This record gives sequence, C-alpha cells and structure tokens, in this order.
Amino acid sequence: MKIEITDKNTEYIINLEPVTQLCGICFEKKDFIIKSLYKYFSSSKYEQYEDNMHENIKINGEKTGRKYFSAFHISSREQLIQSAKISKSSLMMQYLSSIYSEIPYQWIIDQIQENLDKLYLEINKEIQNKIKCIEIGHYTKNILEIIQSSDISGTDETALESLSNMELLFTYIGILQEIQKKCPCKTLIIIENIDHFINYQDYKKILNKMVQFSNSFDAWFIVTTSIEGYVVLNRNLIEGINVINDCIFSFPDMEHIISFIRKKYPTEKIFQESEICENIIPVIQNIGCENYKYDMRKSVMLKLLQNSLGIPLILKNSYYSVIKAHL
Repeated sequence: MKIEITDKNTEYIINLEPVTQLCGICFEKKDFIIKSLYKYFSSSKYEQYEDNMHENIKINGEKTGRKYFSAFHISSREQLIQSAKISKSSLMMQYLSSIYSEIPYQWIIDQIQENLDKLYLEINKEIQNKIKCIEIGHYTKNILEIIQSSDISGTDETALESLSNMELLFTYIGILQEIQKKCPCKTLIIIENIDHFINYQDYKKILNKMVQFSNSFDAWFIVTTSIEGYVVLNRNLIEGINVINDCIFSFPDMEHIISFIRKKYPTEKIFQESEICENIIPVIQNIGCENYKYDMRKSVMLKLLQNSLGIPLILKNSYYSVIKAHL
C-alpha cells in the first residue's frame, strides 16, 4: 500500500509492506515520517507546535481513521526493557491481563482470593485481641494488582537488563505475537535505528522473524536504518525498501530492477540477480543524495589505515584496478 505523509506543502510517499525498511541519511525527513505515523495511529493528542502533523496521513490516496492501525514504537534499548517489565501501561502487563481472564486460571484465582480472605480475618483477630479498637479494612483484592507488583527477570533469575539487545528484541516481538493470538488486530510496529543496537547478522534474523509474524497475523513492521549495508534485499522484501534522502526512492519489484540494471549498465556484462543485490546493498543508503560524490582517494586512505591495523581491505572488480595499482 502507498502511505502519503504531508508536511505543509510537501508530500512524502512510501511503499508500506508487511516488512518495510526505511533507509537513507536524511534523518530530519525520516524522523518526521516516523513521528507522523506513530502520532496518527497511536491516537495521541497533537501539541500546538505539531500543527504540520495534524491529520497528515493518507493510505492509497484516502483518509483513514486513526484506529486503522494499533501502533507500537521502539527507538532504544531502554524502551525494550521497559516494555518487558510489569507496569500499568507496559506491553508485558497487556499480555498478562489477556491471559489472566482465561478460564483455566480462574480456579487458581478463586483459591488466592479465598486465602486472602482468611489472611485478613486472622490478622484482624490478632489485632482485636491485642489492640482492641481498630482493624484492617477488608475488601476484595484485585489479583492483577498483586501480579503488577511482581518482577520480570531473564532465565535463571538474571537481571532483565543483562539480556542482549537481540534477546530483548526477540522478547518484544514474542510478547506482541502472543497478544495478537489472543486479541487480533491490525498492528503497526515501528523500530527506529535498529542498526544502532544489533549487528547485521542479527538484523537478518530479526527481519526473518518479522516476516514470519506478518505471514501469520495482520502485523506491519517499519524498521529504520542508516548504516551502510544494513538492508536485506531479496524478492520478498524489495518492494518494502524506501530510501529517504533529498529524493525518496521506493524500490519496484525485482524484475524491474534486474531489467533496468541490465539495460543501463555501461558494459555488456549480464548480471545475475544475486550479483545485482550484492552490489546495490552497499550503496542503498546514498540513493537520492543530490551531492553524493564517490572519490577513489577515500578508498586509498581507508586501505592505508586498515593496513595499519592489520585488517585487510578487499577491493573487488576491475573498477578498482587504479586503486590496486597504487597500493
């Protein structure tokens, strides 16, 4: 689907797929897009200074209600930790509330309530015997309040904070999946700057987890990256890749990309699909940058500095023959 985000007289259009990757280094523009989407679909109140965000979202050219998606947003490790802890508004508490009401648990809840009644009765007996004139107010205790005072830890009682970013992300997505099983709804999950807290191999695993999630539920993911090479490019994900720079470039399907590269490449080399993907990935973050310049001298300097650290820099293809000749 096409999502249109308006900023005064400027309109940004991106492809929204079940797994959408927002790449590029125009951080101000990306930030506006993400804030607009979350503000709109979370039904948050607009502040006076956010007039340019007010009702500025269209889907496929049409205005949609703010409840079209149920929106979630993560931009830091700290938010992941808080979502897994138990508090009135946390994701974990939302999940616990959903399983609390299930019938198989009701007999346990009844037993707890009965034992609480007995406890209050015995305490008041003791108070009456010793102090005489006072007693503890006896009321039906909300079991969820007791659960809310519990602690969440990692396996083997390790601190939640000791979990890796990857473990926290898998936990976050796992909780969302369980909530979807019990209360299915159209959900938008936004994870900002995911490349800042997991490595590329873990990034590929997380995207695979998101694909599985979106195949089973009406869940839509948006992840933002800006580090070179942080994108997964294949037939299933290509149409969800949008590059946010001076211009916004939304990838078409793989057949169009293959046809375009083969027709426009300055030599007659016939690239295979895997080669095209391999060569596009390193440059994706810079697509649409008006002042982007490639300077071979930068590669020479990088090669020299890498050599000083004992780290080899592999320069591929005949395009780099000039550089190789000078090193």
